[in-house]
Amino acid sequence: MSTVKNAYPELPELQYRKTSLEMGLAVSHIENYPVPVEIKRAAYVFFRIESGNGKSGVNNNYAGIQADGARWPDEYDSYIEGTCVKTENGTGKPRRFVCFRSWQDSLEFTMSNALRRGMYIGGKTWKVSKMQVNTTEDLCVAYKREWVIGNKKYRPTIQESIAFQSMYRQALKIFS
Repeated sequence: MSTVKNAYPELPELQYRKTSLEMGLAVSHIENYPVPVEIKRAAYVFFRIESGNGKSGVNNNYAGIQADGARWPDEYDSYIEGTCVKTENGTGKPRRFVCFRSWQDSLEFTMSNALRRGMYIGGKTWKVSKMQVNTTEDLCVAYKREWVIGNKKYRPTIQESIAFQSMYRQALKIFS
């Protein structure tokens, strides 16, 4: 048993396994999920960034959802089958990740969480940055502050912004 904090001690600690998801399956599932198109676009970009275009899942977790802080709202409990510990790419530190029952659960969690947290164009974030999201640049800032960094003053680098906006333009073509 790992010593990394566990918000879900009642669930099994699973062995880390790298999972992958073909982009077409992800797009199809997002496309057919009953949420507004703005949520679909945001979730598509978050999925691509967090999973390396579907190539780097953590036990069906394609959104970098962690389990070493506070618990997620109860509405997500049915998606989660356990947790695992893996060295986080960004920090190099061991972190506890949520393990999803399926890749579909991961995508549905991502869309629901983006909606809940106001992280889509037309939304208003509330947890870290407390900002209105009106543009693609706003969404990039909100994503980095709310989902990735946890710092209300963080400004995305030029490269982060360019990559994010490029993926969002692709999302506009896919989800209309």
